[in-house]
Amino acid sequence: DLKALRRSVGLSFQQPEDQFFEQYVGDEVAFAARNFEIDEKISIVVEKAMRAVGLDFELFKDRLIATLSGGERRKAALASVLAGQPRILLLDEPLAGLDPISRQEVCGHLLELKKQGITLVISTHQYEGVIEMIEEISLFANGKDKVHGLPENLFFDSRDFKNYGIQPPLASRIAEHLRQLGWPITSGIISINELINSTSSLVSKGLK
Repeated sequence: DLKALRRSVGLSFQQPEDQFFEQYVGDEVAFAARNFEIDEKISIVVEKAMRAVGLDFELFKDRLIATLSGGERRKAALASVLAGQPRILLLDEPLAGLDPISRQEVCGHLLELKKQGITLVISTHQYEGVIEMIEEISLFANGKDKVHGLPENLFFDSRDFKNYGIQPPLASRIAEHLRQLGWPITSGIISINELINSTSSLVSKGLK
């Protein structure tokens, strides 16, 4: 059932402009809901989708898409996909071209969607930004899945990644350096928050 499959999977393009059909934000976000014949009232679906990505409904529903910033366009494109109420989101370079603040905002909204039970499949070169939400990793080269597994395992023993010119996350590199200096840092650290928690715990116990 292709229609059911299309409804369950949403795709967000690398370039938001490539998926816009309408002039105004509200109409664009409503596009999928109208075409998929969502049971809820369209305005309610649109408001929920916009709120989920941090776009104020009243401020943005009548805004021309051409007047939006890069970060706002990214959010509008994501909201238009969410309005179709997918169970799986395919995201192509969702952080591309965003300034640090917009990147942090988009990551926060994606993490919240993940907590709500939506499966995220992210294609990206900027994995540092989405490290908090990664459960499994596949490294593709020449169209093939060359390396696959849990991030804490792959980044701890990162030889496979380095063979393809990819460095482990900054937190993993710092943790490894601290281990070499004699710090009893646990393995599997991949995010800055994990590193902060680990080092703070050691310092509080009197490690100098």
